[in-house]
Amino acid sequence: MVANATATWPTVLHAWFRPREETWQLFAANAVAGGLSFVGIALETGMSLATLAGPLMTIMGSGSLVFITIGRGVISRAKEEIMEVEELLEPSPTQVNETE
Repeated sequence: MVANATATWPTVLHAWFRPREETWQLFAANAVAGGLSFVGIALETGMSLATLAGPLMTIMGSGSLVFITIGRGVISRAKEEIMEVEELLEPSPTQVNETE
């Protein structure tokens, strides 16, 4: 479990700082696959942490990455929109001289 979390950490950082470079769909598919594994293992062997730890890590890691990539992507797009509007609202140097 520690190795899985350690291996996922660079991807979490990359998704956080560069959200548009990661696609959430692959993480969502991996989370769904983890969920199916969880259900299959739970039905076959019962609810034991030893057997369900792997799928749980997949669900938590991939699910977190889905939320990070979508959330940070929305936030970064909103910031860009705000900056574009601010640039449009700032008076140009010629407009400042005309008002004086």
